[in-house]
Amino acid sequence: MANDYPTTISQPNSASIDGRTFERSRPFTSARISPAMPFSTAAGLWLKARSFQSALPAKRAGYLRENTERSYQQYIASLGLFFGTMPLETIDIGHLSEYKQARVNGTAPFIRKRRPNKNVEPAPSPVQPKKVNQEMSILKMILRRAGCWSTEMEEYYEPFLEEESDVRRALTVEERQLWLHTCAQKPGGILCTGTLFWLLRPRWAPTRCGRCGLVT
Repeated sequence: MANDYPTTISQPNSASIDGRTFERSRPFTSARISPAMPFSTAAGLWLKARSFQSALPAKRAGYLRENTERSYQQYIASLGLFFGTMPLETIDIGHLSEYKQARVNGTAPFIRKRRPNKNVEPAPSPVQPKKVNQEMSILKMILRRAGCWSTEMEEYYEPFLEEESDVRRALTVEERQLWLHTCAQKPGGILCTGTLFWLLRPRWAPTRCGRCGLVT
């Protein structure tokens, strides 16, 4: 039986490109994700291949930011509750629909303690449509890596419509610095209402403050 787990492929000691020779200092790992592999195993290999760790303790090298990697780990953990031991080749469009409905409604297997450290009974744990779409995008990438994202899935899978949040986005570092700088230039260090509106506006809505003249 062929080995479905990752294999380390040794590269030649050097490579020649346009007459120039480059030394290769390390082997690379090829994550072979096969259609027969259980989802949980395949997801672990997929994530590992995207989160290469530098040999130097003080440095991090990879394809994902740390917070993105943590999010991916959470998405995979949720997907694993449903698809866990299911071979990738057996997942079909029906399973995708079942997952979406169970996840957004918080039904089994998503009935659990909302606060693990409290003495509470397990209850439905629904999530917002946006979270479901994010998790499904990870599943799609894993299935594609294994060649299991079918024509039927491509044609019939539809993400949930995401409702826009009423909560304003947080200020960026640059916006906070501008806020503090502008505040320091004003008597008493108080920003006018127009400037506050400018700082909190959506990025696509430029405006000018009539009192202090601050513009985009």
